[in-house]
Amino acid sequence: MGKLSLLESLFDKKLISVIRLFLNNPEEEFYLREISRESNVPLATTFRILKKLKSLEIIREKTIKKFRIYSLIDDENTVYLRNILSEKESVVDYFVKQASGINEISFILLYGKEEKDKASILIIGEGVHNEKIKEITDEIKEKHDFVLNVLTLTKEQFNQMSSIGLYSGDKKILFRKNI
Repeated sequence: MGKLSLLESLFDKKLISVIRLFLNNPEEEFYLREISRESNVPLATTFRILKKLKSLEIIREKTIKKFRIYSLIDDENTVYLRNILSEKESVVDYFVKQASGINEISFILLYGKEEKDKASILIIGEGVHNEKIKEITDEIKEKHDFVLNVLTLTKEQFNQMSSIGLYSGDKKILFRKNI
């Protein structure tokens, strides 16, 4: 489970959705209905959330005639929230995004656990060109000082090795080609 998924599990998803709208649009001002629509949160719930965020001094409310407009207060609290709630792409996610474009790949699996500076990846497909995989892993090593141990197998090889217990540990499917 990612850090953001953990936060969404611990806290109200509707609250996080409203906060994210403001964090992703720090210069914007919104009406209540816009916030409700954009965050996909019911109007009454949005109103309660805005009241709470206003009391916590995360957003400000400005009244123009009979309309209320809400905007983000840019201070250390919102910087902190932005750091917590930002979704940063992991190195493994980047690899999957790059490698999934290779037509011959049917599956990409994370084998074992992703660690701070390395991960093991199994690529399953027919006729996969390892040169492109090597280019991607070399780029990741150079830019992020992250080592990806990649093994490319055909589906038959993977099934044979799995049947004799060589790949019995934790595996997570990161990519599956839609056939």
